[in-house]
Amino acid sequence: MNQLIEHLEPWLMIAVDWYHTLSNSSWWPMVVAVFGLLGTLFGAVRGVTAVKQYRFKKQAAKAHAFQDEEARLKWFQPQDFLAAAQDYLEPYCSNVDPSDREDLRNTVAVREPVLAALDRELDAEDNRHILVLGDSGMGKTTLMLNLVSREQRRRTSARRLALIPLGEPGALDAIRAIPAQRETILLLDALDEDPRAIEDASARMSEIMTAASAFKKVVMTCRTQFFASDSEIPQQTGLKRLAARRAGEPVGYQWRTVYLEPFDRKQIDSYVRNAIPWWKLDQRRKARRIVADVSDLAARPMLTALIPELAKSDREAHTLWDLYAFMVEQWIDRESSWIAQDALRKLSKAIAVEIVLQRKARGGERVSKAQLTQLAEEQNVLIETWKLTSRSLLNRDADGLFKFAHRSILEYFFVESFIQGDKRCLNVKWTDMMCDLFLSWGMSTQADDASALHLLEMDFRETGLFPIVDRHEPSTRIDAIWAKKALSDRDTTARRSKFPNSWRIAVAHVIRRMTVLRAYDFADGLVWQIQDTHEILDRDERWIYHCDRFSLRGVDAKKREWAVVDLYELELLCDILDKRDILFAAIDQRELYWLSDTDGVYSTLARVRTNENSQAEIFSELELLHSGKTSANRTYVIDVYRVVTKSLTVGKIRAMSVLAHHGDAAAMHAADTDAIATTSWDIARGLRTPVSKERLA
Repeated sequence: MNQLIEHLEPWLMIAVDWYHTLSNSSWWPMVVAVFGLLGTLFGAVRGVTAVKQYRFKKQAAKAHAFQDEEARLKWFQPQDFLAAAQDYLEPYCSNVDPSDREDLRNTVAVREPVLAALDRELDAEDNRHILVLGDSGMGKTTLMLNLVSREQRRRTSARRLALIPLGEPGALDAIRAIPAQRETILLLDALDEDPRAIEDASARMSEIMTAASAFKKVVMTCRTQFFASDSEIPQQTGLKRLAARRAGEPVGYQWRTVYLEPFDRKQIDSYVRNAIPWWKLDQRRKARRIVADVSDLAARPMLTALIPELAKSDREAHTLWDLYAFMVEQWIDRESSWIAQDALRKLSKAIAVEIVLQRKARGGERVSKAQLTQLAEEQNVLIETWKLTSRSLLNRDADGLFKFAHRSILEYFFVESFIQGDKRCLNVKWTDMMCDLFLSWGMSTQADDASALHLLEMDFRETGLFPIVDRHEPSTRIDAIWAKKALSDRDTTARRSKFPNSWRIAVAHVIRRMTVLRAYDFADGLVWQIQDTHEILDRDERWIYHCDRFSLRGVDAKKREWAVVDLYELELLCDILDKRDILFAAIDQRELYWLSDTDGVYSTLARVRTNENSQAEIFSELELLHSGKTSANRTYVIDVYRVVTKSLTVGKIRAMSVLAHHGDAAAMHAADTDAIATTSWDIARGLRTPVSKERLA
């Protein structure tokens, strides 16, 4: 320190001398004033500069935030989030597929509000990949919009979300362009609308997850029916864990599947009470009747919203088609002030067909403004384009492209175009909703059977409509209640199959070879094989074709599996043969036929007889469960019997079998009608008969 003072001392003495000199000078106050003014000016300049820098930084931050949000939410407009949040009724979710239940309103799985479930998954420390599945109209996109909208309203600790609709062209590029991916939760909406996924779901999922590999978490939505079966729902994301794993942890990340639940009875009743005042009792009664008639269809949020308007009208609705027809007619009526109703419907169908047919080429289900104008001109519909695009028919995205307000409306117009004769609709694969709408039309009062049968003569191979996988209840308890329920009349209730029974004649065919008959039903994908015993009068000779309960399966020359029919399949076969007036030329009413229905205690058999034969035959070793009732729509009745399985001994009960194969009935029919076909119809199975030489039925 002393050395430092010694070093600075000369300089300090000079400074003191200068101070005394200036203090005694007359111009010192002027110097001080000048320096004071300069300091003031310098401070002002610095203040202005600081303000400019602050404003510049704020504008830059705002621009950066806008660009960031533009990258994360570019496909949606602010009004989309507002509309989704308005009167939002949050659905429940579970880890059990509700479509496996007979009535979607009756749910038994453990459920919780879907936003709470997603919050729990998104707050978890480890990486989570969540797959949200639900039927059409269940509110999957609305859920994603509400998830974003809720985060935008939060002032603190808001999550960073990016929402990308996978049906958009360039969706993968948009995913890659999102900044700060490791801090971002990626929401991917509508895998089922991705044209590449429609072509090859597995390959497209792999591409998407590769592009999304750096994101903090991923949530993806999709229609449940997009996957043909539960086994096709992806379990693995395809992304591997790079960090250390705990014992037992899988190598790769897995999807956590969440199913959106339909509104249950309590939610629907609450909605009806809130939407319809108590003094409008007639409307409330009609609304509840609609809910009861339409069953699970009314449990979809988008369709539930139609119930109050439908209750006020003089229209009835019993099918999915009826609900969509009413919704579209309401919309067309609202727009009639600026465009004729027929012209708007015509243009809507043209747009829908154009979008679907060009979906793969355009990479999405959208059209440009120029294409809309061109379609209007082609349909001779003179309208102002701005009116078309500002109304409820189409929504505009950030790129200036337009799409239908909801995909199911597009699907409705597409199917309506086909029904009215547009054969181009057969050149593409139909979505599950298109198939459901077409079949529902067949169940509605608007269907014309003559027109439908003409349509069904066309080639549906590209559409994927057939075969229709029907879920009929397996037999769990063989008793009179089961038999009566199983034989409910499909002509009036349509409970047994979603394919209209009056259409069977158009998609069912019969071929006969010698004494063997095959029936083919393209709709359900069933082929039956029957051995004809009518020409054999002696019952003992007919015995050679009989089989016992323990050998009712077999394999043909092409390794296809065959098994004895259940009661549903036998009744469906009888309906087909009856409509072709060959039922009793194929089915021997003198015989009993084995059924595959069993509950582990009882085995079942059936006998088909004519309406004129009004009495069910009594067999000493069998218990009659159900005696068929005559019907004006049928020439036959079916009696159902049961026997204790343990009491069955080989050869004790004389019964035949009708064997059935589940598969592509149309392809089998084409092969069997081939003029040069040499495939044997023999079905190898171990028949136990009292004769030495076995014969194949």
